[in-house]
Amino acid sequence: MFFRNASAILAVKFLWVGLLFGIASIFLKFFVKLTRKNVYIVNIVCFVFWLTFGLVFSAMCFYFNDYSFSFYGLVSMLAGIIIVKISIEFFFDYFVRFIYNGVSNAKEKRRNGRLQANKKV
Repeated sequence: MFFRNASAILAVKFLWVGLLFGIASIFLKFFVKLTRKNVYIVNIVCFVFWLTFGLVFSAMCFYFNDYSFSFYGLVSMLAGIIIVKISIEFFFDYFVRFIYNGVSNAKEKRRNGRLQANKKV
């Protein structure tokens, strides 16, 4: 095995914080979508997110790793964000597209007051 028991416990602690940052990134992505025309707000939100990520990582390194850098911690935090982006964010994007396509197809079918024939692809 590549790492000791203490490194594995440390990586799990960092992974949980990475998962929380991943969930926060979903809400920030929604906020960025609402304000996508204002580039300054989008850049400020991204800057504050990554600045907070760095500060929390540094504080956790100071607290859990005796004031030294933790490579496993950094990889675990980034893995937590990636896990959330792959699993939860992909599901939400697919679900929203499914609902949007269903509503827009229903509107299109009832446009003239009667049902329209299905479109062939």
